[in-house]
Order: sequence, then C-alpha cells, then structure tokens
Amino acid sequence: MDTEIAKTWLLLKTTKKGSHEYEEHFWAFEKLCDLCEEDPDRAFAIVREIMRLDSSDMILAGVAAGPMED
Repeated sequence: MDTEIAKTWLLLKTTKKGSHEYEEHFWAFEKLCDLCEEDPDRAFAIVREIMRLDSSDMILAGVAAGPMED
C-alpha cells in the first residue's frame, strides 16, 4: 500500500491540476497528509519511497514543500 501511495503521489505531481486524472490521484496527497499527523514514521517511509522512485528537482521541491514541511 505504501508503494501505491508513493506512485500515485508521483502521478498526481506530474498531472495537470483540475484534470480528471489529477482528481483521480488526489487521494494519495490526502492520505500522505493524514499520515504526517497520524503516523509520521510511515509518512517518512513513503517520502523515502517517493524519492527513491523519482529524485528530480520538481519532485524534491514538492516533497520539501509538502509532506516534509508538515
């Protein structure tokens, strides 16, 4: 499940906001935000998985301004 969250979060970040696909993948953003509050260790593991899958500057900026900031 954590890998699915990471992959879907990546899809969300590379999809045009407001599109059907963006809305379809938005659950991953919400889930990761919830985990930052409820289970920060699991959230951090997902962040590490995101960075393992894609460490581009765009993704690192999204992680830094999102779940890592939380």
